Amino acid sequence: MEGPTLTHQRIQDDTVPVFDRVDKLYSKGLSNRVATKFRKGACDNCGAITHKKIDCLEKPRRIGAKWTKKDFAPDEYIPETQKLDFEGKRDRWIGYDTTAHDDILEEYAKVEKVKQVLKAETLNHNESEGQTTHRV
Repeated sequence: MEGPTLTHQRIQDDTVPVFDRVDKLYSKGLSNRVATKFRKGACDNCGAITHKKIDCLEKPRRIGAKWTKKDFAPDEYIPETQKLDFEGKRDRWIGYDTTAHDDILEEYAKVEKVKQVLKAETLNHNESEGQTTHRV
């Protein structure tokens, strides 16, 4: 029996929004490309094409790059727009590369190792001179 149904009140497959993945990596920061001459539409202060003078994060120059024609700032990477859900828009770690953290940990481990070696050398040097490091 084919009677009236409530399928129109169910979520339809074609109306469900499709969001991008949060773990997608993208480039951030400054690019390696630096301008050699002032480009039309670039920032009057630093010469980067990716923003205007009002949005510039550099200290305002006395005479901007537009007029001095030197010391141009590199352009920033502009990430492609992503379609994110409520949580994805507010995720502060989106696009973070965890290998960067591993590099930082390795650098700190090297620094700590050097500190231990220097401390051991100073202790050996003080003992050889007969100085004590203990307080009474």
